[in-house]
Amino acid sequence: MNLDKLKSEFPDYDVDTLPDIPEDWIDLSFRNDLCPSFESGSKNRIVFIQPEDPEEREFPSDPRFIVYELDNDETIGSFLTATDDWDKVLRMTGDVA
Repeated sequence: MNLDKLKSEFPDYDVDTLPDIPEDWIDLSFRNDLCPSFESGSKNRIVFIQPEDPEEREFPSDPRFIVYELDNDETIGSFLTATDDWDKVLRMTGDVA
């Protein structure tokens, strides 16, 4: 996966701590967001991935992964979940059976 956008928008983010992101996901990272984000390849979902270390997050008690629907015009829609469980994220995005 190409992480050039993430590295440009979040130069201090440790990319070695990212979970295994499916190859067909698209890096949508934008510096005005709190953390990097990716569009899932299987469904219209956007996944925000906060730093692995809770102390590096804006709100340390928040879960690491936050999932929203993407509307047809690719704007963020309904909140779906916030979790620390990467497998749950993959199930919600249709990337794991």
